Amino acid sequence: MDPQKKFYLESILNAGRNLLSIINDILDLSKVEAGHFDLQYTPIELDPLLNELKHFFNHKVLEKGLSLNVQAPCIDKALLVDAARLRQVLINLIKMPLNLQKRG
Repeated sequence: MDPQKKFYLESILNAGRNLLSIINDILDLSKVEAGHFDLQYTPIELDPLLNELKHFFNHKVLEKGLSLNVQAPCIDKALLVDAARLRQVLINLIKMPLNLQKRG
C-alpha cells in the first residue's frame, strides 16, 4: 500500500475511534445526569495517545498554517486514568485554538 493511502486509512480509523468516543461521551452525560456515572481507570502511556491526537489534527493544523507540537512529560510508568475522559479533554484543548483561529 502506498504511503498516502495508508495515511488516509489511518486517519479514517482514528476519526472513527474519536467519533465513537464522542458518542460514548454523550451516553455518559445521560449517566451523569441520572447519577450512575463511573470512571474507568486503566493504565495508559501518554506518548501513543498524544501521537494519535497529533495525527488526528494534523490536516486541520496544516490547513490553518499552524503547528501542533506534543510532548509527554518524562514519566517512566503508565498513568492510571480514565483514558476516554483524558482523550476528550485533550481533544477539546486542541480544538479550542483551532476554532479561535477560524474566527480571526
